Amino acid sequence: MVDATGDGEADRIALHLQALSSRAPVHWQLEIESRGALIFQYAADDTAIDEIFEDPTRLGNCTSYLECKRQYYFDAILSGIVSPAPPEWDDGTLDASDPGSIQSVAHAFLVEACGQSESIAARIVRDLVERLRAGKGVLLHVPKNPLEHLPLMIYAPDVSRFVPIATS
Repeated sequence: MVDATGDGEADRIALHLQALSSRAPVHWQLEIESRGALIFQYAADDTAIDEIFEDPTRLGNCTSYLECKRQYYFDAILSGIVSPAPPEWDDGTLDASDPGSIQSVAHAFLVEACGQSESIAARIVRDLVERLRAGKGVLLHVPKNPLEHLPLMIYAPDVSRFVPIATS
């Protein structure tokens, strides 16, 4: 249990793994539940990249296929998924003229994926930026696989969803 939403309360984070055998690709699903409601879900499988687990030099400190898989699925995913925002948020990521900034990325997501109006999306983004600048933001880092991540996200209570704040 860890606070993923930044509301001061612990949220349940669960990682479900499924594989036909210990040498087979893993299908996995990550879920975050807050106050009894499922607020985030992401599913993936490692079929396309399963061979990288055979090469310990690609993943760090492991010596075999099984050890690399264990480290990734039992340690790496959950240990790095939630982190506090840095105390001094990079103002470059807040520049509205930058297409990769929180102003652009989060605003577009709020309008397109969450159905918010331009003005409501702008207010939500201002609130998120305030939270980040105040050092009160909690960031979500979700891996697609050991080599790639989803865009960095932060929880937006107004829409009860994690909102991307940067491009991948």
